[in-house]
Amino acid sequence: MGLGENFHLIPSRFDFSDNLIRSINLDERVLAKFLSNESELRKKDLVLIDCAPTESIITRTAYYASRYILVPVRTEFFSTIGFPLLKESLDKFKFVNPSHAIDVCGVLINNSETKRSARGPHHQSALRDIKKKASEYHWPLMRNQMFHSRGYPKLMSDKYPVYTGNAVGEFRRIADEFVRMVGLLPYKE
Repeated sequence: MGLGENFHLIPSRFDFSDNLIRSINLDERVLAKFLSNESELRKKDLVLIDCAPTESIITRTAYYASRYILVPVRTEFFSTIGFPLLKESLDKFKFVNPSHAIDVCGVLINNSETKRSARGPHHQSALRDIKKKASEYHWPLMRNQMFHSRGYPKLMSDKYPVYTGNAVGEFRRIADEFVRMVGLLPYKE
């Protein structure tokens, strides 16, 4: 199965956040209702919802609309602080909504140093902390990592319609692992 037309990304948008915040009758289920009522989106196998890495109305709205959470995390100090906060936020949501099935399907090390560069002690320390917390929380750590690459902006640009650099293969490996983690393709060892 190729993702192609069955894939849809809803990027993080400030205007959506603004509309929720200014709402008189705030409904945290508004996105879930929209996704279930929108005929074109109901046909999709996968809808990704991008959220800022903070506890907010947007996060809770995304929780109601989601079955799985992918946690991209950078190997830096602030990420190690945010990890327990995300766990706490998710646990609170699950406590208040015990019938809503939602789980972390994976943790993606994101924008880490390039494979060839020397990784400093801060990177190594943060990576150890992330791995420890992921294990403690029973959140699977993805095998593939999103390394820093100038190729990703090129992939998104019309200037490079046939970009074939290292970023292409890396992104495909991450996407393949992710769709297997959420059960859209059989998992292979």
